[in-house]
Amino acid sequence: MSGAAEGIPVDPHLVHRKDLTDVLLASFQPLAADSYGFALRWPRAHALFPPVSGRQNPLLIAETMRQTGTVLCHEAFGVAEDDHLLLCDMHYELLDEAVGAGFSDPTTAVVHTRDVRMRNRRMAAFRLEAEIFRGSQFIGHGGLSVNCVSGAAFKRLRPARTEPLDLFLPDPVEPALVGRSHPRDVLLAPCDRPDAWMLRADNAHPLIFDSQHDHVPGRAVLEAMRQAARLATGLDDALVLSLRTEFSRYIEPDRPSYVTAVPGEAQPSGRIPVHLVVTQEDQVAADGLLMLGEVPRSDPHPAATR
Repeated sequence: MSGAAEGIPVDPHLVHRKDLTDVLLASFQPLAADSYGFALRWPRAHALFPPVSGRQNPLLIAETMRQTGTVLCHEAFGVAEDDHLLLCDMHYELLDEAVGAGFSDPTTAVVHTRDVRMRNRRMAAFRLEAEIFRGSQFIGHGGLSVNCVSGAAFKRLRPARTEPLDLFLPDPVEPALVGRSHPRDVLLAPCDRPDAWMLRADNAHPLIFDSQHDHVPGRAVLEAMRQAARLATGLDDALVLSLRTEFSRYIEPDRPSYVTAVPGEAQPSGRIPVHLVVTQEDQVAADGLLMLGEVPRSDPHPAATR
């Protein structure tokens, strides 16, 4: 993987981002048939997925995989930049050894494309599996699947709004309760449902709605799930060591949505499972299983500086 750093640079437009600090990939190159190497470039403190007690936030793995998928759609499969990539599901797992040693920045990822489906000579869907490394050490893995919709088809599926969004942003929960310092980064508000919170997503947020304002993006859903899992468990310094999520419907930003979080019994490893469901108008829009683990207190290794 050392050659990945000498590959093709990744520009923000390839990952549908405007802010260079939100681009987690430095470069990429083909390794073999259907396999690609990526050099990673994580910031010292990501604005949406910040460090937890000095440790890098594992949710950056999810965003890293999304960005690798976007790059490959455009560069490997020739998907037009005005096409829309619809995230269907995602999973990752960080190894216990990586956490115990201090989760500093991974350096490379090897990504394999699977189950590529073409329609009328256009890429329609594919799945990727990723292996994450810190130097030569294997520290985790993950994957996702996406569908690709042409710009014209997306306009038929999601006609442009004729009126501005009428957003209702309820008062958030206290930022410190979900590990944030600013109210605008809090994606949950109290509600009268048991084990649930109302989803609040401000479409003026510079990172959450960086590339589109049509619907609540997947990265906002993942962060809302993390916040709900923290509230449900009361773990102040919890890392999302693994997750499995499925996205089944668009979440409209101007309609009430709710995030339900139900913790399970701690596993022998100490990881605590939390089942999460996001609903809108009584229909499931996303569901997931997050495995939480507290930040190790001994031999801390803070997030790498740059």
